Amino acid sequence: MSQVAYIALHSSRARRAASEVGSRSVTSRADSRAEPRASEAAARDERAPRQVRVDRTPAHALGDRAPPHALGDRAPPHALGDELEASLSTSAAFRRYAPYVAKIGMRILGRRDEIDDFVQDVFVQVHRHLGSLREPHALKGWLGKLAVHEATRRLKRLRLRAWFGLVSAYDYADVADASASPEQRALLSRVFATLDGLDATERVAWALRYLEGETMERVAELCGCSLSTAKRRVGSAERALEKLGVGRV
Repeated sequence: MSQVAYIALHSSRARRAASEVGSRSVTSRADSRAEPRASEAAARDERAPRQVRVDRTPAHALGDRAPPHALGDRAPPHALGDELEASLSTSAAFRRYAPYVAKIGMRILGRRDEIDDFVQDVFVQVHRHLGSLREPHALKGWLGKLAVHEATRRLKRLRLRAWFGLVSAYDYADVADASASPEQRALLSRVFATLDGLDATERVAWALRYLEGETMERVAELCGCSLSTAKRRVGSAERALEKLGVGRV
């Protein structure tokens, strides 16, 4: 199996997981947690109205640098859509970008059973800090950083629990597409088992570079580190995966 085939295979599975988020129970659960505070914010807005203007920005200017095959949520020609142009709200952001957040989580974690909770936790942070976002067109990039931070936090917690023997080896067979051969499933399982042994920051950087298709500059931005640090992290993961033939693409 070639490196490119491996990436395409994982991308297909990640897209499928992301597309399901909008139609599963996570929507109602996240909205129920966010709406009480959102209603309070709306009441404050009525007392002190504030108009938010959004330029009609082309999709490629929203910080979406992943290749076409990695995107299941292509933005329309305008920047954020009518619902976000009028005002920024947690529920509107959730409806539009939950699949995008889920896709990042699936690419980094590879654990399908964690994606619903992962998306919820990210949007809890969105609800808490949305008021600090001054530029509506920066919402998607900000969400990407929150998703990367949450994925890194989860990986560190998993590794700590594994160190204490509190978790067993995870079966990554579900990462593969339904059409994958037994050999491809075995390869993906070995890849993610190897990633489990890496430092969380190295795994995240490698996944953003090769599974999400980000540039090194964008990897550094999402990880909140310098470009040289991002390159070092990706290089370390590449060396760990070279024996499987998927260190580089």
